[in-house]
Amino acid sequence: MIEHHLLMTIVATIVLGVFALVIAERTKIPSIIFLLSLGVVFGPDLLNVVRPELLRQGLFALVSLSIAIIMFEGGLTLQISNVKTVSTSVLNLITIGAIVTWAGAAIVSWLILDISWTVAILFGSLVIVTGPTVIGPILRTVKVSSNIRTILRWEGILIDPVGAITAVLVLGFVTVEEQTLLATIGGFLGRIAIGTIIGLTAGFLMTRIMRLNLSESVSTLLIFAFVFLMFGVSELIVKESGIMSVTIAGIVMGNMKVPNLQHVKGFKEKLTLLMVASLFILLAANLRLQEIEAIGWRGVLVVVCLMLIVRPLNIWASIRKDSLDLKGRLFLSWIAPRGIIAAAVASLFSFTLAQHGFHEASLLSSLTFLTIAITVLIQGPTAKPLAKLLGLLQTGKSGVLILGGNGLGVSFARELMKQKIPAGILDSNRRNLSVAQREGIATFFGDVHSDELWDEIDLTDYGFFIAATSNNELNSLACSKAKQLFGPEQVFQVRNVAKSDKHEFSLTMVQGNQRYDRPIDVLGVSTDLRAGRKVIRLRAPDQLPMDDTEELVLLAGLRKNEIVFSTDRSVLATSDLVFHLADQ
Repeated sequence: MIEHHLLMTIVATIVLGVFALVIAERTKIPSIIFLLSLGVVFGPDLLNVVRPELLRQGLFALVSLSIAIIMFEGGLTLQISNVKTVSTSVLNLITIGAIVTWAGAAIVSWLILDISWTVAILFGSLVIVTGPTVIGPILRTVKVSSNIRTILRWEGILIDPVGAITAVLVLGFVTVEEQTLLATIGGFLGRIAIGTIIGLTAGFLMTRIMRLNLSESVSTLLIFAFVFLMFGVSELIVKESGIMSVTIAGIVMGNMKVPNLQHVKGFKEKLTLLMVASLFILLAANLRLQEIEAIGWRGVLVVVCLMLIVRPLNIWASIRKDSLDLKGRLFLSWIAPRGIIAAAVASLFSFTLAQHGFHEASLLSSLTFLTIAITVLIQGPTAKPLAKLLGLLQTGKSGVLILGGNGLGVSFARELMKQKIPAGILDSNRRNLSVAQREGIATFFGDVHSDELWDEIDLTDYGFFIAATSNNELNSLACSKAKQLFGPEQVFQVRNVAKSDKHEFSLTMVQGNQRYDRPIDVLGVSTDLRAGRKVIRLRAPDQLPMDDTEELVLLAGLRKNEIVFSTDRSVLATSDLVFHLADQ
């Protein structure tokens, strides 16, 4: 019977996790909300379908391995070259700001909940992180100024390992066996040293593995097996050192020229998504409603103080007036949702604290999950209205992001930039991007279907998306993805046909994605543009032939220095100037 319930727990966890992700994608609401809700509803306190206690020590191991993958992912995204250019504001946020948040959260929780200083200090270390997995989707929908986006994005990326490592060190301090100060400091330094040495060694070894003559699938799986092995070895040598080793290894690997690293990131993204979803269901089911009821309104008050007092103190202590104006700092003071790292580390700590006889261990986990739920549920939906109220939403000229570094995409981007319209090229082929880079065009490398790619792209300057590859299927799929970020009226698709194909059609809508004026042979046009046989011209509408029998390919209009796209040719006719494809 136990085996039957264990099987149902595992099956239900995976199914509910994936179901929550589907709902989140359809509703555009952060998945954490659905994962927490489903975990509690199907947990022992209500429907009793998901029973984490049946996993026993397996739950502890799953939490640990999930953290290893998450922290390795954080290390991969942490580019040292970008760190060198990060503003003083961001550096202050991950140093001074982290200390302010740590101290503030500890003091607030100690005063309001009357808990021990040990648990209060641990809670403060857990809420240092700001949840980059939640901030990413917010920045996709809220187009604020570039400096605000940079601060939020880099704070989220850098504070992730900083907060987690700090929390681990604090845990080591409160659970260390030695009683002398010297022995305690030695324990800290031992964890740092062992984790760093193993991480550096493993990072370099993994880069060597990626250079072996192995298939992409096998080398990717080998890397993740190596991550688990590295984490396990670190934990065997010194407990709580594994989280540092995987983070350091990720940083090393992410900053070296590793072939096929994009495939590792792609596989990692899917694996992490499944592990995070399953983990959240299990951890939420492991919560007890009576424990949340026990902290009640006082727990809510703690979170409110974090949002309205601690976070603003963090921002005002970290960001100077000359770096960001008052409105910008007010916006940053409101945006600090917590996410998966806080939840996973809190759950791991609750197990460890319980083993060391801390009676308030369960309170730590409950309070952290309450913080996650409230900050995500309130700050996420209110970010855009607040930005609008403060006048921070991007206005004015919108640029164009083009999928396809072919001749057509590069030529169009170049002409847009001549008119001071921001333009960028997105492609998964580095050779194509090198051509655009020589033209001084902003380039983005990666898979257009990857959420990680879109998290890395600053969309502040881009209000339109054009899929212009020679693959119609890829164009259509890319448009389906892009319309979630830009809106269906801002997404266009070049319809590719062979030169021998005489099929033509007027402007129509295709599943919410706009079609261009006429189908064209993308490869043929690209070749002609690069050879100089065709050009993209900018002319007044009255200078264009209006005879539909002539194959005139209209690309866009320019009206009062603003780019104009439309499925209605008459709209382009009212533009000041029109971009069109023409023979040389």
